Amino acid sequence: MISLIDWIMAAGYLVAFFAIIWFYAFFRYNQKQAKEFIWLYMVRIIGGILFAVIYVYYFKGVGDTIAYWEGGYSLTNVFFDDPVAYFALLNSDAAQIDPEYMHYVDNIVYYDTAEEWFTVKIVSIVGFFCFKSLLLFNLFFGLIGAFACWQLMRFVKEFIPEINRAAFYVLTCVPGILIWSSGLLKDTITLASFSVFLLYYCKLVLNRENKLKYYIILILSGYIMFRVKPYVLICEVPSLALATYVFYKSRIKVPFLRRILMPALLTSLMMVSLAGVVQIAEASEKYRIENLEKQVKGFQSWHQMLGGSYYTLGGGHVEYTAAGVIKVAPEALSHTYIRPFLWESRSVSMLLSAVEGTLILVLLLISLRYYIMDSDLRKFLHSHPVVTFLFVFSIIFGFTVGFTSYNYGALARYKVPSQICFLFLLFYIVKKGREFKKIQ
Repeated sequence: MISLIDWIMAAGYLVAFFAIIWFYAFFRYNQKQAKEFIWLYMVRIIGGILFAVIYVYYFKGVGDTIAYWEGGYSLTNVFFDDPVAYFALLNSDAAQIDPEYMHYVDNIVYYDTAEEWFTVKIVSIVGFFCFKSLLLFNLFFGLIGAFACWQLMRFVKEFIPEINRAAFYVLTCVPGILIWSSGLLKDTITLASFSVFLLYYCKLVLNRENKLKYYIILILSGYIMFRVKPYVLICEVPSLALATYVFYKSRIKVPFLRRILMPALLTSLMMVSLAGVVQIAEASEKYRIENLEKQVKGFQSWHQMLGGSYYTLGGGHVEYTAAGVIKVAPEALSHTYIRPFLWESRSVSMLLSAVEGTLILVLLLISLRYYIMDSDLRKFLHSHPVVTFLFVFSIIFGFTVGFTSYNYGALARYKVPSQICFLFLLFYIVKKGREFKKIQ
């Protein structure tokens, strides 16, 4: 599946990418930032190659990646046969393809499911540069993953610069984050759109950079997120709404005005974000309120069938009520961030996840120590809008994927956005905790 020719072409692309990235970095940034930019991009691109190797030789090519790869280059080939048909298919919705063009998609697995069909269309655009090579497709997706992570680095530099170095290591050295957001997966596209949406929302709201292009970028990234994985947008919107509330609350210095205005602002933001979440859910049939329980049970039964790294919640008995879901929330979060434990590992991939979870648990305990023992630190953190976003998103998204996955292998992919945010949050708490301790 990966031939010598693939490796030769990949080497050529790596040289070309390095040259382009090098010149762009030193043209666009100062020397320190340019080196950081080059390292991050090249590590993430190599991460795409690493994913391809692991996928082919360790996982034996089993999974969605093959379906996206085959569907993508099949759709790319349509362009060379009939460009009109290609653009018509790009503009088509899943399961609503013009009968005139159905013969072009008969061999594409995902032409009738919305999220997957949209992903195949993106893969087909990448396919113009990949010569049907699975290795090259993953190399280009590594480039998309690199773009995603650089947007997160820009976010860190602008809004929480204290953890710039830690953030760089999180995005380039944590194996699960590097591998599962660099390959030919929906998760790579999702992380890119999530990162762009986060950065430009904060620019618009927290920095008040009221530029038309920022609104356009925000809408475009939100649309891509909605088409690929709507639940990521559903989790991000209320988290940003609460961050907005904390931002405006910190700007009102008069206690009387704060008591009068802030409840109204909080109510308004929550109503708007809730309305947005409902609209997003209703627009995506898969995530409509009335279908949620069915979807959750479907995810769980599928991942249970996969076996191997399967886990359960609530001893295998979960009540699908508000009280029942809240009851298992701590357990779901533990699976997302700190499990499997080392002694639960039954494979190399689970062992890597277990090592990550152990290190996160240690970092969590250190950050809790600073948080609990310093009231000034708590007051500072509670008034920081970015900290609010990182915390709320980590809780909401971490619970969502931990509650629905039931499989550590799948969870390793799904949790990447929240794992990044959670690590950013913990490193920031530890950094500020040390600073507050020195002041005292």
